[in-house]
Formats: sequence, structure tokens, C-alpha cells
Amino acid sequence: EVQIHRRKHWIEKMGVDHPLHPLVIKCLQDRPELRPTTKELCGMIENILPQHMKEWKNVLELYSQVQALKDESDQYRKQLQTEQFQIERDQEEKKRLTWQLYDA
Repeated sequence: EVQIHRRKHWIEKMGVDHPLHPLVIKCLQDRPELRPTTKELCGMIENILPQHMKEWKNVLELYSQVQALKDESDQYRKQLQTEQFQIERDQEEKKRLTWQLYDA
């Protein structure tokens, strides 16, 4: 288990409950005959992927929702800036007209 020991830090960082953990441990066996073949490796990955595709789909959906909310927020910010500009113009116009009344 030299290879596993050499990569102990990364394996611990991955965590034992990571879906790829058993696969990584098998691939790091010191004796080649204990490592999975390419066919076995592909089979293991095919078994793992469907379980986690739903999680990735959920993450992508959440990202899409966040992006849509950001876009909506940007539109509201632009609208508020436009309205704020209009209010400031109206206030300036009101001041100008008030001064005209006092000067008349």
C-alpha cells in the first residue's frame, strides 16, 4: 500500500464517503493484478455516474436560476437608475421653476 500511503493526504481530503473513493483505492493498489482492468474501471464509472447525474443536474438548474435572478436584478437596477435620474431631473426642474416664480 505504498501508493495509497504516498497519496494519503489527497485521499483523506477526498473523504471516504466520496463516490469515487473505492475506485481510487482500487486503482492505487501496488500490485497491478489487484488494480481494475480498463473494462472493470469503465463499468465502475458507469455505475457511479447515474447516481450522481441527478445531483449535477440539480446544481446546473440552481445555477441557471441564480443567473436568471441576476439578470432580473440587473434589469431592475437599470430601471431604478433611470427612475432616479428622472426624479433628479424633475427636482431640478422644480427648483428652476420656483426660482422663475420668485424672480418674476
